[in-house]
Amino acid sequence: MKADIRQRINVQVHVRAAGSDDDWVLVSEEHNRLTTLGIEALTRIWSGAQFRPNQVRLGTGTSTPAPSQTALDTEVYAGSIDRYTHPANDTVVFSTLLTIADGNGNTLAEAALYVDETMISRAAINPPIVKTASIEAKIQFKYTLAEEL
Repeated sequence: MKADIRQRINVQVHVRAAGSDDDWVLVSEEHNRLTTLGIEALTRIWSGAQFRPNQVRLGTGTSTPAPSQTALDTEVYAGSIDRYTHPANDTVVFSTLLTIADGNGNTLAEAALYVDETMISRAAINPPIVKTASIEAKIQFKYTLAEEL
C-alpha cells in the first residue's frame, strides 16, 4: 500500500486577485513526496483515528522532495489548516488560505503538511509564487488511497 499512496498524492496551489470574487486560478499542481512518517499518519487517518495534520508551512527552498526530509529547506510561513474534507472513502484534502497579509515578499517554492512539529509530506511549488499583498493563495494537499495492485 505504501507505494500506492506515494503515487497518488498531490499539492495544488491556486491564486486570485486580493479581495476579488473571481474564480481561483490553478498555478501549480505537483506530485507530493510523502515522508516516512507521513505514511503512518495517513494510515491512521484512513483507519478512523482522531488524528490529522494541523499546519501548512511554506518556504523558499528548491531541493527535490525526499522521504527522509523532516523540515522545509527555508521556512518562511506557518499557518493552521483552514479546511479538512474527507469527500470520499479513498480521498482526504487539507487546505489553507494565504490572505493578503501572509507570506508577502517571498518567492514560495515549497509546501509541507505537518502534524505539530512532524513534517508528513512536502512538495515543490512549480512555478514558484512571488507572494505580494495583491494576491491570495489557496494551498490544497490531496491524498487518494489507491486500491491494492
